[in-house]
Order: sequence, then C-alpha cells, then structure tokens
Amino acid sequence: MPLLFFVALALAEPLGPLDGAAPVEDEPIELGPPIASGATSSTRPFARWSEHLVAPLHPTTSPWSVSSTLTLGLAWDREPDWSIAVEGRLRHRVAAALASLDLPPGAADTIAGRFTPELRRAVIRWRPGPELAVGLDRLRLGRSQLARPLDRLNPSDWREGPLGPEGGERRPVPLVSVRNPLGRGELLLAWVPFFVPLRLPMSPAHRSSLELAPISPLLDAVSGPGAPLAEVDDLGALGPSADLRDSELALRWTQRLGDLDLALTWLYQRDRLPNLAAPTQRAHQHVLGLDLAVPIGPVRAVAEAAVILAQRNWLASPGLPTARHPMVHATLEAAVSPAIFLDLTVGLEALVTLDAPSSTRFFFGGPRDLWLTARMNLLLAFDGILRLDAETRLALTRDDHLTSLVFGARLATDLELSLGLALFGGNPMDGGFGGLYESRDSLWLRAVFEL
Repeated sequence: MPLLFFVALALAEPLGPLDGAAPVEDEPIELGPPIASGATSSTRPFARWSEHLVAPLHPTTSPWSVSSTLTLGLAWDREPDWSIAVEGRLRHRVAAALASLDLPPGAADTIAGRFTPELRRAVIRWRPGPELAVGLDRLRLGRSQLARPLDRLNPSDWREGPLGPEGGERRPVPLVSVRNPLGRGELLLAWVPFFVPLRLPMSPAHRSSLELAPISPLLDAVSGPGAPLAEVDDLGALGPSADLRDSELALRWTQRLGDLDLALTWLYQRDRLPNLAAPTQRAHQHVLGLDLAVPIGPVRAVAEAAVILAQRNWLASPGLPTARHPMVHATLEAAVSPAIFLDLTVGLEALVTLDAPSSTRFFFGGPRDLWLTARMNLLLAFDGILRLDAETRLALTRDDHLTSLVFGARLATDLELSLGLALFGGNPMDGGFGGLYESRDSLWLRAVFEL
C-alpha cells in the first residue's frame, strides 16, 4: 500500500545519518585513485555494480524481485576554489508474482521488468569565500539520525519500499545554495526552483490493495476520474512542476557555543499532501525548526523540532475531506558507543496536531502520535569484515512497528555481501508505517561490486 504510506511520510519521514547540513550520500561510494592530477587539481572516477534479490515472506500478497544497478560517477576538484561532481545510475528491476497473487483486471502479467536511468548528482561548487553550489544535489537539514523532522528539502523515493538498501532513498532536487562562515558557525541559504514530488510504485501486485473505498478519491485525483490503475506506473511522474510559483526556500543558521551545537531553520515549501477536492491547487507552508546537539558524558544528545504552521490533513469521513492545522514534529535522541565495536542510538519521536477538534479523527492517525526508535551497528570483527545492523520503529500510541536486520560481510576489498530481513506489523487501515506494509515482510540478499 505505498500510496497510503506516502501520505504518512509527507508528515514524517524517518531514517538517516547525523549531519547538520551537508550533501546526502544514500550509500557512501569509494572514489577511485586520481586518473589525472596537477598541483591543485585531481580527477577521480567511481563505479559500482549491485545485485539485489528480494524474497517475500508472504508470496501470495507480494512479488519476488531482482534488481541490477550500475552506478557511475566522476569528481573533479581544483583546490581550493572549484569542484564538480556527476553521478548517475542505470537500474533494471524484474518483479515476478505467483499465479495465485490477486491481480486486478488489466494487470494479468505476472512477470514485469523495466530499465530506469537516473541522474543522481550533477553539481558545481565554487568557493571564492562563501561556497556557491548550483546543480542537482541532495541536501540534508537537521541533526537527527532517526526521525529527521527538518530533513524536508529532498523528497523520498519509495518505489523499492520504505527500508534500505534499495528503498527509502532521497531524491535529488535542482538546487542553488550559498554557505557563508560566521565565526564558529555558518549561514546557509538554499533555493529549490522546481517542485519535485515523491516517487511511488504502482506495480500490479499493489494496485488491488490500493482500490479501497476510502482512498478512491485520491486515485481519481492523480490518474483522472475513471482511469484504469494499470495505466499508472509511477505516481511520482504525475506531479513534478516546473512552475516557479512552486519553488522552495530554506534558511539555516548554525552556531557552536562551547560544547553546544545550535541551529535555527526556516523553510517555505509546497505542501506535498494533495487536496482531493482540488488536486491542482497549490498550497505552501512555513516550517520553523530548532535543533541542538550536546555531549553529556559518553552520550551525544540531539533534540530537533519542526513546527509546520499549516499542514493539510485528511479527515476520516466519507470523501476524505481535508483540513489545515499547525503541527509539531519533534524528536529526542541519544547516541552512545559503549565499545569500539558497538554504536547505539535510541530516540523518542512525537507528531502532534495543534488546534485539532477533540471529535476529529485523521485518516492516517493522530492527532497525537508517539514512537520509540532505535538503531544498532555492531562490528563482529574488528577489521570491519563482518557487521550486524539493526533498526526498529515502534509506535507507542497504536499497534504498529517495523524492523530491519542486516548482516554484512566484506569478502574482498571490492566485494560486499549482505543478507537482510524486513518485518512490518500493524493495522493497514490505521495509517501506521508498519501496518501499511504489513504484507510485505521479506528476506533479501545483496551483492555489491566496486569496479
């Protein structure tokens, strides 16, 4: 049910590493040695090939899939003034559904494959003093590792599901940014001239689960009244806008005060939750943010909050009418490394709708939700050859959870093998993260070759 999941994630999108405001790397790529260099410049290529097999634990409700991905890139640096980075990838994915899988009319093919070329980064950076960056890039705002309330510039890509390594990526956006150092901090101004939507799959295996009576107005909104769902393959392709009236702005000030890292953020962006009564209507929102990080003994504590001054919500009544309310998305996290081979992060995440009538129930939960989140990275060998990564998100206000377990082994300097387990649970109609994917538990195997 990716469509339902999109709306929940329009309000709160979890998962991600710690960073105040930096370019995002979905997967760190090791640059190769310079192929050309001078006194102040160097050119470095990188290449990666990966194979990803997903075996569903419920094959009657979810398909098998195999993805092959080739990632190529080039980085050119002329210190200290210029740098250029280009990264692209070509992915081929084949999904195979069992004959017993309940497919809607018009989607009788049980095996489907497609090639997807993507430009992931093409950015020029110039540093005459302040740094000016122009191009296609990913920029993370905030310091949270898990909940990321302020990471709102780059929309998510859910075509491969909500969990890594293939799913839950962030989409690059056309971006112009300026960074100006200010004492022990900096001022960041970013402009996204064109609106970029989330990417959502509409594979035959999931179309039947989307044909729910409460959600049918949204299907009409994105595909046109009466349009067969079989003709809609990627909802993200239906909503991009090159209209400058849909552009987005971000202003962020960071400062170090002793051991305290403090930041204030303001965003002006388009509301990504569609208005079913007027799907083409533009609605923008202001977001005010505060985040800070401070060491407390061996623990690094992070607090982050975003106040969305006008967020559209769907009301749980016939036709799914919408209403706009201010919302607060906040998290408190603690990260600790009790041993050289172990990293732990635990967080408490809250999403609260303000001024909501007491009799109102939102279709996707609320108006007050609370989650417990945790992540563990355990090195099973001190040289990093073997590792175990675990992450979980447990709702405290409803029956809902998701868990990811990944065992990785680096078999050679250029070859890594991973075995993972993704588990979801909850009520599909309650709007929780785990419930919306409760039939998509899977076991997966992935091989990555650094070329």
